[in-house]
Amino acid sequence: MIGAGVIGIELGFCAAMAGSRVAILQRGPQILPGADGEMRDALLEIGRKAGMEFHTGAGPVRIAGDRTVEAVLEGRAEGFPADEVLIATGRPPNTSRLDLQKAGVELDRGGIKVNEFLQSTSAPQIYAAGDVIGQPQHTPVAWYEGPIAARNALKGNEQKVDLHLLPTAVFTIPALGQVGMTESEARSNGLEVAISRSPFSNNPAAGVREQTEGLVKVVYEKGTGRLLGVHVLGPHAEDLVQIAAAGMRGGL
Repeated sequence: MIGAGVIGIELGFCAAMAGSRVAILQRGPQILPGADGEMRDALLEIGRKAGMEFHTGAGPVRIAGDRTVEAVLEGRAEGFPADEVLIATGRPPNTSRLDLQKAGVELDRGGIKVNEFLQSTSAPQIYAAGDVIGQPQHTPVAWYEGPIAARNALKGNEQKVDLHLLPTAVFTIPALGQVGMTESEARSNGLEVAISRSPFSNNPAAGVREQTEGLVKVVYEKGTGRLLGVHVLGPHAEDLVQIAAAGMRGGL
């Protein structure tokens, strides 16, 4: 597996849980950039128990003709035997054949440049949403932005986009869900941060289902108790963070 973003990690876990040996090569320094560091480490530990390998800082990668993937790791060339190779290094916005420049639409690395109302910064009659604007390429983001773009295009700029409290999930096994800030983001914003953690092994229902791998982590502000971020690694994480998001929108 070449690439360790959401798609690469999801499909890598799926293959590993189906019995395949999986090695994931990531050019950057982190698996799942954007995830909370503690939660990412917990997820990778689950993957390693399933026999997965994770390699960061992978330099030039070459698919050789003898069922081998070659990569440079820590200055040394290493080979990885492979029956199948999945390239999940990201995807650019699919705008190249639309001739958007003829409509006066300004692009940034292939994505349509928009303002906070999802309105083109150079062609105000045009609105765009989802992967085509080059923002976080997650399905929930497109679902959220689409109606806003349509409403603003039809009724004027009524609503701004705010992704801060939009829940997202990585559908690994178990899933990883999050809403709000990571611990490092909260600290880098100068906030006084406190952390609350609870492993799924403390949950009797999880024990009955024999689904005790995972962790709930809550990031909140000291003094006020205001929720800054909620992160769930475990069964139904994608649903649990929706509940947290509703509370955070209500001022918790």
